Amino acid sequence: LGALAALAPSAAEQFAQAMAHRIFTEGGATAADRLKFALRLTLAKPLEANRLAALTELYEGELAHYKKETAAAKDLYGKTVPLPKGADVSEMAALTVVANVLLNLDAILMKG
Repeated sequence: LGALAALAPSAAEQFAQAMAHRIFTEGGATAADRLKFALRLTLAKPLEANRLAALTELYEGELAHYKKETAAAKDLYGKTVPLPKGADVSEMAALTVVANVLLNLDAILMKG
């Protein structure tokens, strides 16, 4: 995935957007449920409290940013992947950042 991101940044961005869509639609009703789902989806091992705390802090920071900067949120999410029913673009942009971070963890890139 790292090589893909280097060669085709828009493809990596679209992959993160698609993952954000899946996190929102399949991850549960709350942000906490969705972040737990995202970790289970990518790491395929039991949740670690420190990882969840770091991911929650990232998500909350990005959500606050994109709520203030809705144009930036629209620039990051919604051009190629549809906005899920019940979601707002700020939330999806924040989840896209979370997905991008998860997809670039060494634990993901070196799995196997």
